[in-house]
Amino acid sequence: MTTVDYRPILDDVRLNSAESGDVVDLLVTTRIKVLPLFECDPPLFAAMRDEALTLAGENLGQVVSGDHPTAVYVQASDPGWKQKPGTIRQYSLYNSANDVLFNDEDHHWKGVTRQCNPQLPALREFVSRYFGGSVFQNCRMQSIRGGGDIGLHRERIVAIPGRERQFKLRFHLPIVTNPGVTFWMDGVAFTMKAGSVYLFNQACMHGVSNEGTELRVHYVFDCYLDDDLVCGLIASAWQRGVA
Repeated sequence: MTTVDYRPILDDVRLNSAESGDVVDLLVTTRIKVLPLFECDPPLFAAMRDEALTLAGENLGQVVSGDHPTAVYVQASDPGWKQKPGTIRQYSLYNSANDVLFNDEDHHWKGVTRQCNPQLPALREFVSRYFGGSVFQNCRMQSIRGGGDIGLHRERIVAIPGRERQFKLRFHLPIVTNPGVTFWMDGVAFTMKAGSVYLFNQACMHGVSNEGTELRVHYVFDCYLDDDLVCGLIASAWQRGVA
């Protein structure tokens, strides 16, 4: 998924372009918390939605329970978080095993050949069309049933094991949502609409709750930042928002 022109954003700001440095400052200071980037092509999004709902209906995914790495991590930051059993499931969609239950490669960089799950052609088309020159750490689908929530926590955006000097940010594509879904980012409430892609700064103290009765399903991409992605997508979206 890389190109010969891939230029990662590094922790030494002297090695980045001036424009990329300005965006990094906005991320590190968390002035950018949630940033709408673009709307997915409607026919492509409809195909992705069908794939996601079929996957959610046919496969139970990995239940995020008390001993799941996500649950353990969140509870360390938010000891008061009481998880509601069976409300959160995760599906790994980018790995070397083409197995939605295989998440060993989701969080730490490993030098193995990975790909988006071949059973999800619309997802593969989305990645090729919008993120074709990017380097992914993971791509996951996460579902939260009505009444479920994830407690407040922060995550790294730099110093990821295996690629310690590179910045990594999260992107969300809501597939199914409802008005009761709220993200909390450093105490500020955000909502996202289905079919739009958002930059999500996981360095903020963040959590999410689904107070509706319907299932909430998001695709979540953790992607290493490069100069083209920062200057060509994030910077322009930020300027549109502040103009």
